[in-house]
Formats: sequence, C-alpha cells, structure tokens
Amino acid sequence: MIDRYKWIKFTIAYLLLLGIVIYS
Repeated sequence: MIDRYKWIKFTIAYLLLLGIVIYS
C-alpha cells in the first residue's frame, strides 16, 4: 500500500534540496 502523501512530501523535499544545490 503506497502512501501518496508520503511520496508527495518526499518529492517536494527532493526538489527543494535540488533547488538549494543549484542556486548555492
């Protein structure tokens, strides 16, 4: 059973981290 909200939070966190790395 996949928890959509968990994947959504994981994706958002990953994109934020990626953005920080790019703009740093």
